[in-house]
Amino acid sequence: GKAMLSITEIDDPVLAAFPDLDASRSSGDMGLDVRVTDKDSGSSVILSRANTSYGPVPWRIGAYVPIDSVNGQFRRLIGSIVVGLGMLIMSVVASLFLARRMARPITAISAAAQKIERLELDAIVPLQGSRIRELNEQALSFNRMVQGLRWFQAYVPSRLVQRLMDQTGGPVRDVQEADLTVMFTDVVGFTSLSETLPPSQVVALLNEHFEIINQTVEDENGTLDKFIGDAAMVFWGAPDPMHDHATR
Repeated sequence: GKAMLSITEIDDPVLAAFPDLDASRSSGDMGLDVRVTDKDSGSSVILSRANTSYGPVPWRIGAYVPIDSVNGQFRRLIGSIVVGLGMLIMSVVASLFLARRMARPITAISAAAQKIERLELDAIVPLQGSRIRELNEQALSFNRMVQGLRWFQAYVPSRLVQRLMDQTGGPVRDVQEADLTVMFTDVVGFTSLSETLPPSQVVALLNEHFEIINQTVEDENGTLDKFIGDAAMVFWGAPDPMHDHATR
């Protein structure tokens, strides 16, 4: 009997049409023979290659797939690529949006910090909260710090603070001698007055008084040393030397 069936005996229209197909698309690095059947045979792509390893008569090994199946896979591949590109674009847009949302409070803190450096505390607008917990805690802490600095500024001249900031990291001497002019102020009748006023009014009176003293000393380039109850101790001639400290 016959050892193998012929192509026509297999009863496969695609294989039966194989010998008559145009093989002009064959060849390549892998030596593949590419042939396409017509529509009457089902429009299939046949990939094959001759193999002479099994004897003098070459064996042709190959496979075929319907073109419709290849087109479907190709369309699904294109669809997957489009979806992937869409997701990539959305990810980039979302990343840029989040980056701007996160950078906005950081930029605001940087601008406010520059105002602190110039001691422009009254020009600082409180930072807004954030849905991001770390940024929200940072804004709250920064606002509390600015409020504390404003309270501190009410009792310490900004000129002195700026001088200390400028000297940060430089040589500091423990003891210095200088001729100074020292002035003490006191509110006349404060003790008897405070006994007749509620505490809130006493505090308001002192705050207003300290603000006036502080601004006056600042205008004359003096240094407010301390408040003692309703009294204030102020001096001129340090830390900046001045020849007219007594007049000031």
